[in-house]
Amino acid sequence: MATADAETFALIARLLLDDINEVERYRKGKRKEGSPPTDEELSFSAQQKEMQDLLSNMQDLRVAEGLNRALATDQAILSAFDIAERSADDDRRAAIALSSGLPLPPRTAYQRRAEDRRFSLNIPDAPIHVPPKKPSAPPSFVFVRQDEAENAVSNDPYRSKPNRPFNSLTTKECISCMESFTPSHNLRPACGHDWCSRCIIDLVTACLKDESLYPLRCCGQNFVESEILASLRDRRLHSRFRLKAQEFATPPLQRVYCPEPRCSSFLGPASNVKKSVACESCGGMVCLACKSVGHGDKDCVEQAALTELKELAREKGWQTCPGCHAVVELHYGCYHMTCRCRAEFCYICAVPWKQCQCTQWDEERLIDTARQRVANDMGREAVIQPQLYQAQVRQAVDHLRVNHDCQRHLWRYRNGGGRCEECHHNLPQFLLVCRGCGMQACVRCARNRLV
Repeated sequence: MATADAETFALIARLLLDDINEVERYRKGKRKEGSPPTDEELSFSAQQKEMQDLLSNMQDLRVAEGLNRALATDQAILSAFDIAERSADDDRRAAIALSSGLPLPPRTAYQRRAEDRRFSLNIPDAPIHVPPKKPSAPPSFVFVRQDEAENAVSNDPYRSKPNRPFNSLTTKECISCMESFTPSHNLRPACGHDWCSRCIIDLVTACLKDESLYPLRCCGQNFVESEILASLRDRRLHSRFRLKAQEFATPPLQRVYCPEPRCSSFLGPASNVKKSVACESCGGMVCLACKSVGHGDKDCVEQAALTELKELAREKGWQTCPGCHAVVELHYGCYHMTCRCRAEFCYICAVPWKQCQCTQWDEERLIDTARQRVANDMGREAVIQPQLYQAQVRQAVDHLRVNHDCQRHLWRYRNGGGRCEECHHNLPQFLLVCRGCGMQACVRCARNRLV
């Protein structure tokens, strides 16, 4: 029955019921009490029941049609989520086989479908013919080796990455926000990934306050700084980034800042010729030798606050970066430290990394790292299933003893939010997980810091 016909029948039924009710109200009280109903009254009663049944059937029809439309609309989406879930189960089984030294099982239809660039969890996808789903194993914290970078070379067949289909003739997909944009407004580093102008502006703005993002890069490949500056139409942002780039490009130990706390302007690199310099912002004098307030011909004296900081670092067991002399503290993880100045060193002796004989990790910190990553991966299940949580922690500890340090992170997407281990921001939808060491990070840290 067509929708228009159904609505017409329903309207006719309601009008007839109104007429019958009107007649009933007019005739009410005019028949003798106890007298049998007339043929006319019986006819009206039968017609009234028939119209009420018709309206009830029309309502049932509308509900059924609504459910049918909902199923038709959501079927492809539900199918896509089912494919993603089963592909994740197959990835876990492959990872378990890999960690146990067993041969890798052949790729399943679910894995091949999830790796298809046209596959999406947001856009209806064509169904595929796959075998019935087997009962899945309980949630397991495993480290699936997978590279999400488009151009990465890998022999691992277990790779998957959610992608959104796009029309390559008219638009491109930004690797940072995953949104489509016109290709005339993008910047592309040597890794080949496209960035939209909005994400470039966000990255530049974040870099102004965070030196670990400089030089601006993606997948370890630097952007061309002149192209970045040319793309910034905001004059104030252009000027701020140009000055900040000059500051960050200066070796940390040669930088001179105004010692006035309310100013702290960057004054340029230290000079062997001049002994003091005037701050252009506040007019104060700065000694270039000790980098404190100018003191004329008097000898330089170490600041009391700096002396107290060094003493506190010795008491707490903190280390000093050999590259910029910044004090760093290790909370969890191995002894491989990467400072914001990009210096890599051993946390125990401050010697460049892997040029000493120190142990590479502390057992308690390694266990803390495993606990954090398992809790981040399991979420509430870690509290609901404490025995499973402890089992996964032991598995993660065994893995970290062998794979605690990555020369180069290779990332995969993991649905479900969590906390980034680098910037400590909480992400509501997904994280990137290193397929080697299992580190969990946000997109910004994975692409612009941890490379």
